[in-house]
Amino acid sequence: MPMTTSLHVDQTVKITLPDPYGNLLRRFVYTVFFGASVIWKIIKIRPDIVHINNLDMFISFSFLKLVKHDLKFVLDLIDTREDFLKGKMLRLAKFSMRFMDFAFITAPLYYEKYLKIIDPELSKRSVAWVPNAPMRRDFDGLVKTPHRGLQLGYFGFLRGADSINMLSEILAELNLKGQKISILFAGIGIEKPLVEQLADKYSFVKYFGPFNYTNVRPLYEQIDIVYSVYLLDHNKKIHMSCRLSEAINCNLPIIVQADSYQAEYVQKYDIGYVVKYGQKQELKTLLKRIYEHPQELDSKAENCASIKHEHVFENHAGKILDSYNELLNK
Repeated sequence: MPMTTSLHVDQTVKITLPDPYGNLLRRFVYTVFFGASVIWKIIKIRPDIVHINNLDMFISFSFLKLVKHDLKFVLDLIDTREDFLKGKMLRLAKFSMRFMDFAFITAPLYYEKYLKIIDPELSKRSVAWVPNAPMRRDFDGLVKTPHRGLQLGYFGFLRGADSINMLSEILAELNLKGQKISILFAGIGIEKPLVEQLADKYSFVKYFGPFNYTNVRPLYEQIDIVYSVYLLDHNKKIHMSCRLSEAINCNLPIIVQADSYQAEYVQKYDIGYVVKYGQKQELKTLLKRIYEHPQELDSKAENCASIKHEHVFENHAGKILDSYNELLNK
């Protein structure tokens, strides 16, 4: 959940930049401009604590502690990058971690499987799990929109052409047999053109476009299952996505990739389904079964409700405040 959504507008200072994605020169120019803008804001505001998202940003700004020794640095590890676990990047990460005073991690495995590899001396007392979860108001009292058939939701960064094409082929085959299963895409990413093409080609493929927390609720009201299967990298094997927390808040089962921490979590609490990446027949059989026996979704929805309290931002906010107070009182 973006932290700014929990703050009043008067409590935030925004730096507005054009989209940095594009050629290398464009990315470099906007990255340098952003870094300079942030440093200037820090010098001007003179904060006691700097809370930084992800390790690459942390490395970029941690050197400020060499200038202002009493500045407290908090790392908010939302995602991981495997290149920081080897070679020169690992040495750079190790050096920067010396300046870290505390870390929040969005997945429990980020401590043992990532931060401890970079800094074996890192104490667990300096780390707290705060899931990338929505606020209670975002989905409280959500009511599903009536619709025919079974509708999946694929929300977020659109990636993995093979997976997206395979899913559309499965749905085409099932729809030809009279099984009304559709999918709603929402988000941006490298496969946005592919999704738009599929939406033009098939009536069972819909594309909403980009979204944020101001318009995400209506998306979840339209679906029966969250689809979250994509090719695994090191991060995806150990992460806990915001889609998982959102699905749980909406009492919606989720389909996730096997051989991952999310798969273990989904199976432990029986809140969804696990499939292997690229296994077309396995996924097709699963969707066919759910379509023919939709009542099995009810028990998984009840299981979501039973652990929802763990996936509401307000229920973890105390960890952040306690950590801030401890740092300020040192």
